Amino acid sequence: MESKIIVFVLVTFLMHELNAQTTPLKVYFENPDDRYVELGAKVNLDFSVNRNLMFIMTNSVQLLRERKVDGKMKTDLMTESAMLKVDDKSEYYEIKTGTVDMNAKTANMVFNIKAVRDDDDATFICKAINSTSGEETNSSLQVIVLRPNDKLSLQFASEEAFSESMDTPLEVDAGVYSVTCTSEGSNPATENIKIYWNGEEVQTSKPITEKMVTSLSKYSSVVTGEVSVELANSGQDVECVAVSRLGDQLTTKVPIKVNVYDPTVQCSSTTAFVGKRYPVLSCTIDEKGHDIETYAYEFGKTGDTIYVGEQSEEFDEVIKTDLGDSKVKVDLKLHRVKDTHFSEYYLIITHKSGHVTREAVVLTEVEGPKDSSSTFGVSLAAVLLCISCALWQML
Repeated sequence: MESKIIVFVLVTFLMHELNAQTTPLKVYFENPDDRYVELGAKVNLDFSVNRNLMFIMTNSVQLLRERKVDGKMKTDLMTESAMLKVDDKSEYYEIKTGTVDMNAKTANMVFNIKAVRDDDDATFICKAINSTSGEETNSSLQVIVLRPNDKLSLQFASEEAFSESMDTPLEVDAGVYSVTCTSEGSNPATENIKIYWNGEEVQTSKPITEKMVTSLSKYSSVVTGEVSVELANSGQDVECVAVSRLGDQLTTKVPIKVNVYDPTVQCSSTTAFVGKRYPVLSCTIDEKGHDIETYAYEFGKTGDTIYVGEQSEEFDEVIKTDLGDSKVKVDLKLHRVKDTHFSEYYLIITHKSGHVTREAVVLTEVEGPKDSSSTFGVSLAAVLLCISCALWQML
């Protein structure tokens, strides 16, 4: 009776084995997703083979670690075949047989990285080999050790790049400039890298990533964008911000100072006396290279301002004349000079950028002709006296 039972078990086992042999060999990770982990973290890499425990004991089931060392690929055998022992890594790794599902004819191996090290930044491969038929299969996943960026550099136009924020502004003319931000040292490559100008995000190129030449897996990421610099933006910051997959954030920035250029202005001061009519203060301006919005004159004593084409009680008008060759003349004509008019006046040139140019011109008092009204009064009195004398004699 016992012999019959033994025969039955053996036949059943052989039938299971025969059936298993007709199923393609397959080995796979229970969780096939890549692992993004920090140094020191524990990682579980359980894997299974669609065979029973007997297959594992009599064939080759391995876990390999593949990484680049000094520019060459290195493969470490993390498990030994059959005995499933850790390959001299017991301090950092552990492996054991997990569940065995006889119905599904699968066996599971539990592999744990106790504390992730730099060496574990690699491709892990589970492999099964049928020692009899030579059939071989494998599956792989990546363990990526997260690393922060070491530095973030900013390059404005053709200026030298820098990786620490600056307080001293870069002085530039108004215009459109390129900005380049480069992060270095993260793993994986930093995708979240942005440029800000005047507090607003700038549209950038897609990050260009490159693996750095180091003993560890580190990457650089580069983005470029353009900023439009106007006088109104002077003093604002251009800024690079990078956030790695690990979550660290680096910021590098510099203020931008916009250069201001005044046009060439030549003013002619003049003299006048009280009562003089229509004296003229005149300034000639070379407008070449300047975008000018308005011209005006300001009375220095009161701050009153009159623009081209306007008139007032104190001033006759401000007249602009085109002289050609990008030059114009702007005149201030007064009605009649009062003693309060002797002062500095200012030609006010307002640029479309908002910049204002001020140029002084002076009206100086001089002695005028003798008072003709008093002379006329004396003469009239003499005439009247003569007439009176003549009439007296006639009487």
